[in-house]
Amino acid sequence: LTNYFMTDQYLEDKNQKKEAEVVNEYLRLLKGMYDNNCTIAPVSFKNKLGDFVDRFIGYRQHDAQEFMTFLLDLLHDGLSQKVKITISGKCVNVIDKMAVQAARSWRLFFKDNYSIIVELFYGQFLSKITCKNCKKHSSTYDPFCHIQLEIPKNKEKVDIYDCLNSYSDKEILDDDNTWKCDKCNTFSNASKK
Repeated sequence: LTNYFMTDQYLEDKNQKKEAEVVNEYLRLLKGMYDNNCTIAPVSFKNKLGDFVDRFIGYRQHDAQEFMTFLLDLLHDGLSQKVKITISGKCVNVIDKMAVQAARSWRLFFKDNYSIIVELFYGQFLSKITCKNCKKHSSTYDPFCHIQLEIPKNKEKVDIYDCLNSYSDKEILDDDNTWKCDKCNTFSNASKK
C-alpha cells in the first residue's frame, strides 16, 4: 500500500468523493514518515479523520483494530471506482464451478466500488450449509476485510493455526437457530462450515 502511494499510482484512482481528502492526508503523512530527518506530528491527519467520525475528535484512547478498519474504509471510499468484472472460461469440474460462483459474488459486491484496498486487504469466505434431512448443500461467498478470531480455551499452548481451525470448525444449527432448506421446504437442523 505504501508503494502504491509513494509511486503516485493512487493518482489514477483517486475520486471526487469527500473521502479523497483522507487519501491526501494519508499521503502527506507517508511522505513525512519516509523523508530523511523528519519529525512528524500527524495532527492534520488525525483532525481529518475526526471530520468523518466524531469519536476520533479529541485524544481519547481507541481500539487499534477499529481504527484500522475505519481508515481502510475511508481510503477505499476515496479511491474506489466502478469496474467491469468479466468471468470467462469453461467449467470442467466442481472446483471450476465454485470459482465461478465466487467470482460472481465478488463482482456483485465490488463492481461499483473497487479499489487497491480490496486487492490488498480483502478475501472471501465460503460458507457451506448442509441440511440434515435431505443432505442438500447451500453455499454462500462473502467478502471479508478482517477476521475476529477467538482463542481456544481447551489448549495449554495456542498458535494462530489453532485459532483459525477453531474459527472454521463445523457449527450445528439447531433449536432457535434452525435453517430453512429450500429443497425439503422445512426448518431443520443443519451443519455449517
